[in-house]
Amino acid sequence: MDNLSSILLGKGPVFPIKIEDGTVPMDKGVTLIRHSIMNILFFPKRFRFFMGHYGGKIEHYLEQPLDEVTLDLIRESVIDSLATFEKRIQLNQVEVKSENDTAQLFLSYTIIKSNTRDSFIIPMYSRIRH
Repeated sequence: MDNLSSILLGKGPVFPIKIEDGTVPMDKGVTLIRHSIMNILFFPKRFRFFMGHYGGKIEHYLEQPLDEVTLDLIRESVIDSLATFEKRIQLNQVEVKSENDTAQLFLSYTIIKSNTRDSFIIPMYSRIRH
């Protein structure tokens, strides 16, 4: 499946680019798509050259109270950003829950070309903990 995954989904560098032993390591398949999703969601808008609309708006909600309104705004921001910039997936479920000053973002999606389902949870802290 690894070779088939590489053919169907491609391979490429993960941003921010790291250099290991003088080369840029390449990720492929599901790992590449996961890194792409994280990059889209946590890259602030207006900071990418020649593509100022790229990224998500999660940084706008960092110090906001984790009430239902903020959680819905985070959810809509995630759906909008991924629908715009990650065309290789189809979102199945996006949930944002609050627990102990931490928002938990649950993503479930299908990779279109390989019809592979994947999901993961991203914790988002509303303040720095010591």
